[in-house]
Amino acid sequence: MKNKLMKKRITEMLDKENLTTGQIKDRLNNATTSKGTRAKKGLPTSNQLQMILRQNYRKVSFCSKAKQVVWGNK
Repeated sequence: MKNKLMKKRITEMLDKENLTTGQIKDRLNNATTSKGTRAKKGLPTSNQLQMILRQNYRKVSFCSKAKQVVWGNK
């Protein structure tokens, strides 16, 4: 149940396309609610984000340009 809102947002992002760790973090920080205001709840630190991604999503590849892992849904 922990980080449920964050997992839902990440899953919706990865349904559309595979993203790097940095892209996921940027989109989570710039996410808006259904009312159009900035989403403040459920913003992870870098370590929290890595733990969530490692447990719930799969590594698709490695982007050597950005030097980050590309993630996708399982």
